[in-house]
Amino acid sequence: MGRERMSDEEMNELNRLLHRYAELELDQWDLWAVDSSCGEVYIRITRGLPPDEPPTAFIRLPPPS
Repeated sequence: MGRERMSDEEMNELNRLLHRYAELELDQWDLWAVDSSCGEVYIRITRGLPPDEPPTAFIRLPPPS
């Protein structure tokens, strides 16, 4: 039995909110921890490219429509 996936509508909303957050709320960085059924998930949001990470390692989100 596979896990449920987010709908296109949910992914579009996440994209929209991430863009809004980056524009209005993010100063330099934020570090978040989120509980999931598979254990904790750690999220780092930063305005700088992490050391030793090429820009091509990241999935570029399109501007929200």
